[in-house]
Amino acid sequence: LNIQLLNDDDTPIDLTAVEAVEFNFGAVVKNYPSDSVSSKTEGIFEVSLTQQDTFALQDNIMCQFRVKYKDGQVKSTYPTTMNVIESVSKVEL
Repeated sequence: LNIQLLNDDDTPIDLTAVEAVEFNFGAVVKNYPSDSVSSKTEGIFEVSLTQQDTFALQDNIMCQFRVKYKDGQVKSTYPTTMNVIESVSKVEL
């Protein structure tokens, strides 16, 4: 899942100024720089969700992302609703 985070002026966030990022997908929370979250391009994060993670998601989930900068500032996105396509199978492969 690729997520792009932008500054207020619509430019990608500067990764060198970031201490941590928290990605909330309903009850599922992933953190950068841990939890299988990586960034190869400024402002774009690749968030890996396991099958267990996706099975825990409801039909409609609230998403919010928070960035903690090295200078101590914390900025967050506005909460948004994301529709999740449900899988028929609930068995992990």
